[in-house]
Amino acid sequence: MRQNHTEHPAMSFFPPREFGQLISLITPTSWLRNSAN
Repeated sequence: MRQNHTEHPAMSFFPPREFGQLISLITPTSWLRNSAN
């Protein structure tokens, strides 16, 4: 069940919308982490 997906493997797991939410959750967290250090 492989389509023309030459993207990141995570993209086949997550729909773009969910992936965007994941990014928005992760990005502020890592940014705060870097800020704290």
